[in-house]
Parts: sequence; C-alpha cells; structure tokens
Amino acid sequence: MKIGFIVNPRAGTHHNAYEEVSALAGKLVAQGHTITLHKTQGPGDATVMARNLVQQGYDVIASAGGDGTANETAQGVMDSDSAFTIIPYGSGNGLARGLAIPLKPSTAVQGIPNGKVRRIDVGQLTDGPQERLFFGFAGIGYDAYIGRLFNQRKGRRGLLPYVYLSLTAYNGYAPVALTLKADDVLYSGKPFILAIANTDEYGNGARIAPNALPDDGAFDISMIQSMSFVKGLLNGWRLFNGTIDKVKDVVSLRVQEAEVIPSGKIYYHMDGEARETNNTLHFKILPGRLKVLVPN
Repeated sequence: MKIGFIVNPRAGTHHNAYEEVSALAGKLVAQGHTITLHKTQGPGDATVMARNLVQQGYDVIASAGGDGTANETAQGVMDSDSAFTIIPYGSGNGLARGLAIPLKPSTAVQGIPNGKVRRIDVGQLTDGPQERLFFGFAGIGYDAYIGRLFNQRKGRRGLLPYVYLSLTAYNGYAPVALTLKADDVLYSGKPFILAIANTDEYGNGARIAPNALPDDGAFDISMIQSMSFVKGLLNGWRLFNGTIDKVKDVVSLRVQEAEVIPSGKIYYHMDGEARETNNTLHFKILPGRLKVLVPN
C-alpha cells in the first residue's frame, strides 16, 4: 500500500507531530508499505501536496493535524480514487471524531492498512464569487465569532482556553439579523448560532447536530436562538450528551440546500476556519464526493 502523510508541524497542542508521524510511519515501512511524508509551511500547502500524491497514485493520503489541515487535504483528495484519512493532532479534532477515526495518533497510523473505506458527502459554500468546501460543518454567528478570536489568540490551545473565551465573550456579542431559506422553510431573525452540519460535532465531544450523518446526502441545520448568559450556561452541557436538539430554543432541519441572506457583516466558519462577509451565502450538499478510510 502507498501511503502519503501530510503533516502540519504547528497543529493544535502538539509541536512534535512531524517527528512522531515519521516514527510511526517507519513501522509501516517495516511491514512492506511505501511511505512518504510532507511538511506544510503555510495555508494551501496541504491541498497542493494532496493533489500531487493523488497524481502519483497513492492509495491513502493522511492528514496529520487539526480540522484546518484536514479540510485542505480533503480538498486535494476528493473526486479521486485515493482515500483520505486523518491522524488527529488538532485541539478539537471535530472531523476525526465525526468520522469515527481513532483519536490516538499511533492507533490511527497503525490501523491504516486494515482500515475500512466509505464515501462521505461534501459541503459546498458559495460566498459571492468564491466557492469553498467543508467536510464537517459550517457555522454562522457566535461559534464563528469565537473561532475567529480563538485563532487570533496566542498561547495554549485546547478545550479549556476555548471554553474560557466562549464564556468571557458571551455578553459582548450581538447577533446579526438574517434570512434563512432552506427547502420550504423561510426564517427571519437574529439566531445566536446557525450550524450547517455534515458531521455531528464541533470537536472535544461538543455535538452541535447530534443526528447528522456524513453520508446521508443532506445537511443537518441546528439553529440556536439568542438566550441569556445564565440560560446558555445551563444548557451548555447538552452539547456534550447529544441532547442540544431537545432544547426549546433550538430549531433542527434536514436539507440539501440552504441560503443565508445577512443584513450586514456576519462571521462564518468552515471546519473551524473563520471568515467574515456581507454576501449572501449559499450551501449545497455534494453527495459521496470523498473517499474516506477509517483506520481499524
């Protein structure tokens, strides 16, 4: 088996990912597999590297990093005969969790040769003239706002700093009015969070769309209405036990396409990478466009 590893050496809380993956990959070489390793230097590198590995006929292309690196790598692998997988080194690892990939890097690497292959859907987001892709979920509102602040901060990564930032920024965030058109649903209001999910969770076990499946040909939309800080705090635990969709202030939909028309600048993100726009956003599901290997 030909296996290519694309490693983000600065991912998440790890600073020795390249050395670790190199050592783990050496065990696969001893088993007779052909291995190559590539180290990213900046944004976009993983997509270019993945496309090159596809052209070279690699059977499996593994993204060693967080959700951002996984997104870039998957973009280079989709619509090919190569299989994509993840070696989780991120701070949240939402996409790896959503695809049931082992979270321990050594287990993920060692399980590649006996892994099971499946096809998953891909999310397409159109922002003005630009088309972007996501594989886990996209979000509009407070989650994107916090994601932007989190990506800008320096220092420790992981769940606790993210939770701290989410709590301290809560009262300073003002939801933006928008209109959502999704199949036969028309909504106008100021949602606190509007998540468009292909998989079920943000990362670290926080399941924003508990019923989302990556291969059902549809998005699960989870829309959380604005609520007080105290009410938000009291319901926050529901993200971690899979019952957030049972809260009265949460609206759940299953759609293949959706359009979001903002009244002004909004924050949005795709697989954790935050952006902002004034444009109408169009979301479309692309069924079965990515071949994924789940290590076993």
